[in-house]
Amino acid sequence: MLFVTAVDMDYPEYTEELSRQFWMRVWSRDEGITEDEHFTQAAKKAGMKDDIIKKALKRSKDKDVADRLQAFADEARANGAFGAPTMIVHVNGEKEMLFGSDRFNILAEMLGEKFDGPQNQLSKNKILTRYKSKWKNMDLKLKPLSQDAVLQGSGNQLPGNVPIKMQYILQDLARLGQHNEVPFKIPSDLKDVMFVKGSRPAMLFLTAVDMNHPEYTEELSRQLWLRVWSRDEGITTDDDISEAATKAGIKKEMIVKCLNSAKEQYVSDQFKAYTDEALSLGTFGTPTIVIHNNGKKELIFGSDRFDLVANLIGEIYEGPLNELSKIKQ
Repeated sequence: MLFVTAVDMDYPEYTEELSRQFWMRVWSRDEGITEDEHFTQAAKKAGMKDDIIKKALKRSKDKDVADRLQAFADEARANGAFGAPTMIVHVNGEKEMLFGSDRFNILAEMLGEKFDGPQNQLSKNKILTRYKSKWKNMDLKLKPLSQDAVLQGSGNQLPGNVPIKMQYILQDLARLGQHNEVPFKIPSDLKDVMFVKGSRPAMLFLTAVDMNHPEYTEELSRQLWLRVWSRDEGITTDDDISEAATKAGIKKEMIVKCLNSAKEQYVSDQFKAYTDEALSLGTFGTPTIVIHNNGKKELIFGSDRFDLVANLIGEIYEGPLNELSKIKQ
């Protein structure tokens, strides 16, 4: 990074290709990037001449180059960066931060451009349901699980434990919601929703419904999500759950039966079985997608990997298909 910084300060026209060559050495060819010889080889592949390489190697050991690299890092942190890759978008006199290599669709929107790449991203796996009628190779099955148990079992932590990351994630979810026409709204008491109330009663009810009336699993999941993340409503009391179930089209007598079943041990056992199955496959968070393909199981994490899902099952990903949204507010 000191060598790249030195090049960027004196020969910025080489910064992009040099960065690319360094990446290729580590992540494509399993080669080093710590010695002068490594820098020289990468620089030559980037089209830099010998005399420029020598000057940049010498320059990279100067204090002002180290200071510049530190200044770049400080600027990134000041803008809310918590990892790489981070993009700072300057639009209309304001700065917006984007994190990750899968947000170019959002970047395009900010710039008033159109992103035609393969990774038009999604907002949670609500979008995956839009592809049920298009992807003939997919038989989608939704399964509830315990987020707390997954985090504990995998050793992972909630983003809320890193405040700067949580702040960004909420901004990112709002952007994705707008992009994918998913009505997202941060709950008024987010900590209470996430860390106090939780979602276990709703997940047990969802499990009971899935066990007895799986045809309602998808729409009930959608309505429970909308209550929390769109309308700032609860999902912990029987009344909350009944309202969501009614919106999902479930009849009253069926709701009563499933509310009773949700309190039975066999439903709790099934909910735990779903969670244990997810953990055994390597799950560390949600949303997680498990692809059954040619006798193998492949795990995909995140709401922004549907292009990879499509590739694995021999389908084509065409973006979020907002016109097929089934959301009923």
